[in-house]
Amino acid sequence: TWHANFGAPASRGCINMSPADAEWLFRWAAPEAKEVGWLFSDEENQGTLVVVHE
Repeated sequence: TWHANFGAPASRGCINMSPADAEWLFRWAAPEAKEVGWLFSDEENQGTLVVVHE
């Protein structure tokens, strides 16, 4: 469910972000999306752990 309380936990651990913040996080995090299509993590490129502190 969408809400305008950016940065606050919503349901099941989801956090709504402003479009600009979501774009920044997507571009900052690994794996880098170099191609259009499906993207999966693997042994070499495990992704980015993001920890949210209150």
